[in-house]
Amino acid sequence: MGEVWIKHESEIPWPEWGTSDKGRQARLRYVSDQTKGPTFFFSEYAPNVVVNAHSHEVNECIYVLEGFLKVGKTPCYPGTLVFVEKHTVYGPLAAGPTGVKFLNIRGGHSEGAEFRGKDVYKTSKPAE
Repeated sequence: MGEVWIKHESEIPWPEWGTSDKGRQARLRYVSDQTKGPTFFFSEYAPNVVVNAHSHEVNECIYVLEGFLKVGKTPCYPGTLVFVEKHTVYGPLAAGPTGVKFLNIRGGHSEGAEFRGKDVYKTSKPAE
C-alpha cells in the first residue's frame, strides 16, 4: 500500500548553522526520510556563500523561497523553479547579499554530490 504524508514546514526546526573549516555557513532542514526517495529539504545559505559547480546522481528541483540565488550566470529570485537532470553539472550556486532560502526536491536517495574544484563552499562578492 502506498504512503501519504503531510507536513507543514514549521513542524521541522532549523538545525544550528553548519560552518566549514573556512567559516562559510549553510544549513539544511530535511522534511522526508533521506534513505528513500523522493527527498524534500529546505536549504539556507548565509549572505554571499558560494557552492561550487557539482552534480547529483538523481534529478533535482530547486524552488527559491526568499532572497537571491545565482545558478551559474542565471539570477533566480523568489518564485523561480530550477530543474537539474541527474548527472548534470550545474552551478556554482551563489547566495545574494541577504542570503537565500530554497526548497530542494530530489527524485530519490542521493549519497551527496560530486563537486568540481577544491573549495566546496566559499564566500564571495555579492551575487547580485
